[in-house]
Amino acid sequence: MDERNGDCTFPEHHDDLPAFYPAISETESEHDCLKDFLLEPPPVVCQPSSVTGTPPVVAPAAGEQQTVGENPSETVAASFQSPGVESASSDKNGEWSPSVADGGGGGAGCSERTVSSDCVSSEPLYSPDAVEQVTGDSAGEPAAAPKQKAGRKRKSGESSRGGSRSNSSGRGAAKATYQSQISPDQNGIKLRIKKSVVAPQKGRKRRSKAGSTADDDGYVEPLTQSGWGESLPKPVLCKIFQLVARNEGCIPFLVRMTKVCRLWREVAETPKLWRHVDLASTWVRDPAKNDLNFCWLCENRLSHVQDLNLGGWSFVGIPRVLDKMATTCAELQSLGLSGWQGLNAEHMRFLAQSCPRLQRLDISSINPVHNSNKASAVSTTSLTGLAELMGERLTHLIISNNKLSGVPQIISALATHCPNLQVLDMSNVMTVSQSAGALHVEKLQEGCPLLRVLRITNSQLALAPVSLNEQALSQGFPLLEELSVAGVLDGLVSQPLIDDESLQRILKHSHKLRLLDVRGCNKVSDSSLVRIPAWDLEHLFLSGCYVTRLNGSGLELIAQKWGHSLVEMDLAWSTATEALDAAVMALAEHGTKVLNLCGSSVSLDPVKAVLERCPLLVSLNLSSCRALPRGMKRHYHDAGIAELRLSFAKDSPASPQQ
Repeated sequence: MDERNGDCTFPEHHDDLPAFYPAISETESEHDCLKDFLLEPPPVVCQPSSVTGTPPVVAPAAGEQQTVGENPSETVAASFQSPGVESASSDKNGEWSPSVADGGGGGAGCSERTVSSDCVSSEPLYSPDAVEQVTGDSAGEPAAAPKQKAGRKRKSGESSRGGSRSNSSGRGAAKATYQSQISPDQNGIKLRIKKSVVAPQKGRKRRSKAGSTADDDGYVEPLTQSGWGESLPKPVLCKIFQLVARNEGCIPFLVRMTKVCRLWREVAETPKLWRHVDLASTWVRDPAKNDLNFCWLCENRLSHVQDLNLGGWSFVGIPRVLDKMATTCAELQSLGLSGWQGLNAEHMRFLAQSCPRLQRLDISSINPVHNSNKASAVSTTSLTGLAELMGERLTHLIISNNKLSGVPQIISALATHCPNLQVLDMSNVMTVSQSAGALHVEKLQEGCPLLRVLRITNSQLALAPVSLNEQALSQGFPLLEELSVAGVLDGLVSQPLIDDESLQRILKHSHKLRLLDVRGCNKVSDSSLVRIPAWDLEHLFLSGCYVTRLNGSGLELIAQKWGHSLVEMDLAWSTATEALDAAVMALAEHGTKVLNLCGSSVSLDPVKAVLERCPLLVSLNLSSCRALPRGMKRHYHDAGIAELRLSFAKDSPASPQQ
């Protein structure tokens, strides 16, 4: 939802374009700092009796934490503090493989804007050993050594092997989807696309070695710190924080800054810095206290928020939460509600009426399995009513990973009432009926001329048949920058149903196109690709297309047309050896940065040419390339590419001048 996570507009799944930014690693202490800062309770005051007397023995209930001398009047305030957690996420390389076309519907395309993470473990704030130490010191007695459990100590190798077996046995098959990320702003659009899994696997918590000093090598902590940080004027420090928060997001950057000193904490708490907040992770989520925690956040942290992502949250009382959000977040412009299973049409109507500045909305994964509830937030009645209420305000609408009915009515409502629509994401959309949903693209072109991003990846959609006269009168999408129509083969047919004619109908007059994804479209040939009016394409994904399987095709001509501007190209699983070698040689003449040749029949000489003539190359995927020598069939990144260049330079014979 916001541009700092890279990724889109909604902090994206959808990988489908931006920027998307390098991930920031979080440690356990930073998790504790985050929950202390966002959900900080009043300090707990211990009763004198609990210090001088015998420590009380309290059996905590399930899901609660054991406390020492807790004041009953402060129980409610202290309940806002959530246990520390560690998050882990997993993703895969952005490549298309025929092996995923097994009917699961997850080979080539989804654009989700959320960044998923799983809660691994939580630790109590107090332990019995800590209680004994506090009481022992207060009574003037030495602290007792912690007791050890009796019994044979298990070897570390046995525990690790047992854990790996349990994880592998209980792990379900993950559905692969394509993420698209977009970050529209005043300076342009940032694009990026990658492949990941919908349900990240839970990782095991690993303890760091006690004797490890890898992070401390070469650095000595000074005895006294300089006062330059405390002497900086607050306006200057606030401006610095604002620039970083705009690129990386408020969380966890501003939370980390609060640990430096009191001055930095005061500046980090400035309300105008908290404009773009992503709470889609599990850092501050506690299913039993979500309602109270979020209401507290709205009153104390989110009063000036503009972009808010609440993907994956679950609430007992959704109306109460939405009412608090509409009351306290008066400047809200972008809202992410991905995965809210209980959201209905009345909730959407309330948001549209109570949030006058709301422009961007993410309601993906509301009901990805079935759409039996007519009052669902993504039902035909709800979406058409939302388009009528928001009207010209609506600029971004993400309804991916849902099962919809009445697709023609939804498209007609958007074309009629939303002339300022810029982003429409309908990736991974299934229809209630067995037939594909009709997408009237000419009507959408006429009603939404400002559309910049259109994603129908891996969706059960097809372009509605229209007369030739209506096709000729259509002005197309003159501002379109991204088109994602990647599909998965289901027998001899791919979804969405895109061929040369459909591609021409969508991309007519689209001179500003910068990303084109047609992976898995087995009916798209080189004739339609060459006739695309755009001349500065930067990201091109062709794996699984018909053009990559036919010798004598125009693959070389395509590489020559956009070679001067291409930053990333995907030619995975290409079997036309001659055409592929010629295309790779054409790309070697320009500054390509990312090249995916996984599973292709590329020869060794074109690969050498790319390594020698592309100094900006940062990613080269040669996995499963059967024509290459053994030992080099893998995915190379920055350091690996440098080593591969060096190995080829050593093996090449020296010239007579040398």
